[in-house]
Amino acid sequence: MSIEPQWCWNPETPFTKQFPVELKQDMMIVMCGKVPSDAKSFVINFQKGEGANVKIPFQLGVCFQENSEKFMFSSKESADWEPMQDRPISPSIKGTNFKLTFLVWSNCFQVALNAKHILKYNHNERDWKADGINVYGDLQVKDFTVYDIDCKKKVNK
Repeated sequence: MSIEPQWCWNPETPFTKQFPVELKQDMMIVMCGKVPSDAKSFVINFQKGEGANVKIPFQLGVCFQENSEKFMFSSKESADWEPMQDRPISPSIKGTNFKLTFLVWSNCFQVALNAKHILKYNHNERDWKADGINVYGDLQVKDFTVYDIDCKKKVNK
């Protein structure tokens, strides 16, 4: 059984895009690109709404410091950010191609880097369905693809 993409973009960074539909349980987002060797940081915001009232159910940031690289992640509801969490990145992704995979579940976002699980972020269960994405910083995005991986729906067809 193959999984067909729901939609695919080839955006230039930075970009902000509204999804054709809200993200829901059993969706997978795959972002492929490259991190320049002189990168300092980049941010990926899964967001709900636009403008001053935007909520961020999940933010993944990458910070490159002199002797370390780390993922930083959090969420923002109205003006209040949740405490920032972080995880080291190993091996280095500076100057390399990457594939980030985001799995969307009803209770969390899971993230893999180059097919290796790196984190699970439990989200606010009241308002987690992002309807857009904002990506900026030191990265080049080659493609951004969203899949519906609901196996029950595929079996019942």
